[in-house]
Amino acid sequence: TPGRKNSVVAFNPDTVPPKLLRAVLEDSITLLLYFSETINSSTGSLPANYSVDNSVGVPAAAQPVANDVNTVRLKFPQIFFRGIIYTITVSSISDCSGNTIGLFNSVRFAIPDSVIPGDVVINEILFNPKTYGYDFVELYNRSQKVIDLAQLDIEEKDIANPSSVLELTSVSTQTYLLFPQQYVALTASPENIKLNYFVETPGALVIVPSLPNYADDKSICLLKIHNGITLDSLAYDHNWHFPLLDIEDGVSLERIDFDKPTQDKNNWHSAASTEGFATPTYKNSQFSETGISEDQINVTPEVFTPDNDGDKDYTFINYKFSETGYTINIRIYDANGREIRNLVRNEFLGSEGKFQWDGVDNENQKARIGIYIVYIEVFNLNGKVKKFKKQVVLGAKLY
Repeated sequence: TPGRKNSVVAFNPDTVPPKLLRAVLEDSITLLLYFSETINSSTGSLPANYSVDNSVGVPAAAQPVANDVNTVRLKFPQIFFRGIIYTITVSSISDCSGNTIGLFNSVRFAIPDSVIPGDVVINEILFNPKTYGYDFVELYNRSQKVIDLAQLDIEEKDIANPSSVLELTSVSTQTYLLFPQQYVALTASPENIKLNYFVETPGALVIVPSLPNYADDKSICLLKIHNGITLDSLAYDHNWHFPLLDIEDGVSLERIDFDKPTQDKNNWHSAASTEGFATPTYKNSQFSETGISEDQINVTPEVFTPDNDGDKDYTFINYKFSETGYTINIRIYDANGREIRNLVRNEFLGSEGKFQWDGVDNENQKARIGIYIVYIEVFNLNGKVKKFKKQVVLGAKLY
């Protein structure tokens, strides 16, 4: 449109209210607030518009940061203490278009704790994304600590030569607090992840521009502290996916149980189809806590439907013994007494745990619908032998 008004000219008012994204302690009495957009300085500089719980109250001073228009610095008359999780609530704050902050007006903050192996675990990994898609690695804080992700590195090692580091990068260049029982997904492109999957908590997508480009078949993912101590490590293999998947592209591997070892391949399963094959930032579709009754051996659920829809896709053989040192064998038989799956061979046990059967037979094919017998034999070096027979039904949903 040379010489005349542009064809795309329109009235595009800003009607979106600002959001409070996060809060970070700069020192023992200074709190930085990060908003989604520029804050009107006249509302942002009023201490009465901010309040912290745990008897802290309002700040002594509030001042928008000159070189960061989305940030406000608050000064408090008292110090903040380690071990306490605080919540700050904002009211009457508006952006430069006059939109007043709405529902997204409160966040938690705390003084971060030191981190040790096992505090934060690798909970889900998408290493083979869709075409034009991006990898992500989801972390879960299973401790009662507040962890600063800026302490951590993530890397990829060559599975053929584990001493060789292929890629290494910091998880975050800024303080990012991971609270107890909270999930966070690391990716180079949050927008791409939101385009391809449901994201329950968009704010828990952390941009890691140089996130390792993990191999599509197998590799090693490590989470480390800057000092080199490994927090968690996963040497994954695409063969851990549900055997009956038509295509693996865009399907994440999900951890089943936080408390089982990371490197146990039976502790991983393909994300359910009903969840879009991945669950970044929220509880895994295949999540299950160890359910053990007073019986030494039990099978739950007694009816399962292995169709990868996220509902009873496998059954667990749970065990719990008053003594350790047992070895276990588990075989699955059909109603005619024919062995269809040799599930576990001479596996050395702890005092309690579980194994899973996903309905696949020895030929790597889905077993037929019907009743099956789970035959379990446990023995120890003292010659003590225990045998159990449990019934399970492999079913299918009727649509």
